[in-house]
Amino acid sequence: FGAPDAPVMYVMTPITGGLRGHFAFMCRPESGAVLAHLLTGAPLGQRGTSLDPFSLSALEELANIVLSIFLNDLATRLDCGCLPGVPRFSCDLRGAILGSLAAELEFHEASSLCFHADLSCRGTTIDCCLLFVLRTATAIAAESAPHVE
Repeated sequence: FGAPDAPVMYVMTPITGGLRGHFAFMCRPESGAVLAHLLTGAPLGQRGTSLDPFSLSALEELANIVLSIFLNDLATRLDCGCLPGVPRFSCDLRGAILGSLAAELEFHEASSLCFHADLSCRGTTIDCCLLFVLRTATAIAAESAPHVE
């Protein structure tokens, strides 16, 4: 997705329950505008980050659906419950987003999983990145343990 100073649109969603962490759905601003257009049928209009609330909601819902599919399968395989939180849309520099996720990896003893994906609709292909940052079982157990002072 380019250099650290390249702008990207992203939807960040917390993951709670038996698995904890974050999911990020990222794409270039131009790709996000085209994807929102394909999802809503709204005029493409101005490219970039100036999307209407309906388009932003559509992108958040798409990220929520993608995450839910992944979490349902993973939860079944691991026999644990996990839930997506409320998705949050933003646009920032690629390095800033990845930097905040890297800080979580360091601070919370977490692992990451990254996918490059091509979404196709009506002859248009959108490239995006799906990034999961999940805390390890040891970190979750430490967070859940009672604290004695």
